[in-house]
Amino acid sequence: MKQKTCPSCNVTQNWDEIHGFENPMCSEFCTFKFTEILPLNIKKPGDCWIDVDEIMPDDFKDVLYAAVYPNGKRDIMTGHREYGLWTNGTQTISKTIAVTHWMPLPDYPCI
Repeated sequence: MKQKTCPSCNVTQNWDEIHGFENPMCSEFCTFKFTEILPLNIKKPGDCWIDVDEIMPDDFKDVLYAAVYPNGKRDIMTGHREYGLWTNGTQTISKTIAVTHWMPLPDYPCI
């Protein structure tokens, strides 16, 4: 079993690929499990931010992503990756801006 920090509650705890986090509070609020996201099928999209060091979204798949600018400013943007580079749809994000996490976009609302 690995030690991993829950992206939802920020607590380091036991984690495995089948059961997710050991803490039942995290499994209630954070359903993040690698076996569920390999094809980007998260049970409850938007529950957890996914660390870019763990897994990247597919190219051209729009997601929310968190970025940190050189001056420390943080931002959340919508965009995707194209051939390994992040873009917000109109411009490629500078390599001086660190993209740290991403999550799938939620489903469209029912109308």
